[in-house]
Amino acid sequence: MKDDLMPLLWERASQSPAAKNAERFLQKMKSFVHMPANLRELRRIERFATDTALTQLVADVLRNEYPVWLQEQAYDQVHYWYCVGLLCFQPEDKPAAQLYEIIEEMIHHSFEDIHLVRKMLDYFPAVAALDRHRERVAAFYQSIAPKVESLQWIQQVGLPVPSKDWQISFELSTDGERRFDFDLTPEEKDSRLEIVVTVNSVARGNAHSWWLNLYNTNKTVQAQWSQPTDKSIRVKDMEYALPVQPSLLNFADTLARIESIVNTRFVRKPVKVYFSSGLKGKEAIARWMQSL
Repeated sequence: MKDDLMPLLWERASQSPAAKNAERFLQKMKSFVHMPANLRELRRIERFATDTALTQLVADVLRNEYPVWLQEQAYDQVHYWYCVGLLCFQPEDKPAAQLYEIIEEMIHHSFEDIHLVRKMLDYFPAVAALDRHRERVAAFYQSIAPKVESLQWIQQVGLPVPSKDWQISFELSTDGERRFDFDLTPEEKDSRLEIVVTVNSVARGNAHSWWLNLYNTNKTVQAQWSQPTDKSIRVKDMEYALPVQPSLLNFADTLARIESIVNTRFVRKPVKVYFSSGLKGKEAIARWMQSL
C-alpha cells in the first residue's frame, strides 16, 4: 500500500477532465519528501484548493479507495497528509463531510496516526467548517485519556501538567555520563549502553504515548519500542523479549527487566533531559529516576 496512493490519484485524475489542475497538483506533490511539518509547508498546495473538482477527486480517493485505517503495512504518509491538508483549506460541503467520515473510521479502528489529524486540523483554527471535526477528535482524546500513560506519568513525576501539548525526553546510561562516540574506547563502544525515552502528551490512536530506544555505539544491542506490543531486544545475533508489556508508569520494573536481558545496570540519573517550550523540571526527573 505504501506506494499506491500517487498512481491511484493519477488514474482517477485521467478519468476526471473537470479536475483541470489535477496534473499540476500531482506534479507538485512528487517534489515532497516528508509530511508537512507546519502550515507554511502546507501552503505550497493552497492554490489548488480552489479547484472544487480536484478536492472532490481527492476526497473520493481518500474516503473510498485508500482506507489507511484498515491497513497493517506502511502507507504513503507524505502524500496522504498533503491530501488531507488540501481538503482543509477550503472544505466544500461534500469533501468536508467525507473528511469527517474518514476521521470517524480512524477513530473506530484506533488508527495509530490519528494524532496527525489533530495536528492538521490545528493548522486551520479559523475554518468554521472544520469545527465539528476538531470537536470529534477532541472527544476521542478525552475518551482515551485514562489509558494514556504519559498523562499519568507527568503527575507521578511531580511536574505541573501544561495546558498545551508537550514533549519530554530523557537519557540514561550504564556509566551515568553523557559521552560521545569519539570519546569511547573500542571496548566501551560495545559495553556502554544508553536508553532514550521520549514522552508525549498527544497519544496515538492506540493510546500509546511514549517511545524507547536502547542501543550501544556498535549497534550490537538494540531495541526500538514505539508500539504497545513492542518488547523485543536484540543482543548481537540473539533476539530476546520482555515477559510483560513495558510500562512507563512502572518503569522501575521495565528497566530491571531490560538490565536482566543485557546483563548490566543503568545508573539512575539522567545524563540529558529535553523539555518542549514552557516546561521545566530536570530536578523532578532526576528524583523520579533515583527512585527506580
